Amino acid sequence: MALNIVALFISVLIFSVFPGGYVPSSNYYYKTCPGVDSIVTNVVTNAVSNDKTVTVALLRMHFHDCFEKGCDASVLLNSKGNKKEEKDERPNVSLHAFYVIDKAKE
Repeated sequence: MALNIVALFISVLIFSVFPGGYVPSSNYYYKTCPGVDSIVTNVVTNAVSNDKTVTVALLRMHFHDCFEKGCDASVLLNSKGNKKEEKDERPNVSLHAFYVIDKAKE
């Protein structure tokens, strides 16, 4: 079941990140990040096995990013100095599971 959830999450993410109709070729990430499928699957599966709320948290994070200000991953940016990023704005303060995405990017 966890793999189905991971596949659903990746599909939703890919299709909503490119709403303007542009979708990179199916092998885009194989060139820029070889093994991305297994990396993301392993990280999310491990996170879900340790914390059952991760799946819902990632979907909620995706919702907040896409429906608040567009699917631009701006909710993942960290604030620096006096510049407050979307991640730290009131509607997003309760989001969690950023560590899962950070781990996949390592």
